[in-house]
Amino acid sequence: MSLAQFFIELRCPDLNEMLHAANSTYRLKTGRAVQSSRYATMKKQYAADVGQLIRQYYRRLGLTMPHVSKDLRVAIRFDWYEADRRRDPDNLAGGGRKIILDACQAIGLLPHDGWRLYRENEIAIEESFHVVSNPNQKVGCHVTIKEA
Repeated sequence: MSLAQFFIELRCPDLNEMLHAANSTYRLKTGRAVQSSRYATMKKQYAADVGQLIRQYYRRLGLTMPHVSKDLRVAIRFDWYEADRRRDPDNLAGGGRKIILDACQAIGLLPHDGWRLYRENEIAIEESFHVVSNPNQKVGCHVTIKEA
């Protein structure tokens, strides 16, 4: 049985974009290099956007957003939809999954995103990747959260 299901119509940053933001520096007038906060800013903004999209998804369907109990163990499936094959699936999933799980935690859909959320020795996260062939089809990610 599905505990939660939603579609996020958003191009999430991939792992390469997030690493680039995390490793960026800038120079002060003194010439000293300082670590940029671009990663934190990017992650915070995307998590807020994704959280808002999840809320809107449930509101549009006239449903109450579910809240997964902290005692439940879950399995999560991500179906990624991209317009083309420019981004590698592993990079796409690495960056997007982080943002989506953080957003689910921030809006209260998931109690946390740590080890206790998943059942040991079982598949906890599944992913599939699709290239959108129809121009009317949306790019984004369909997420299904089930009890493990």
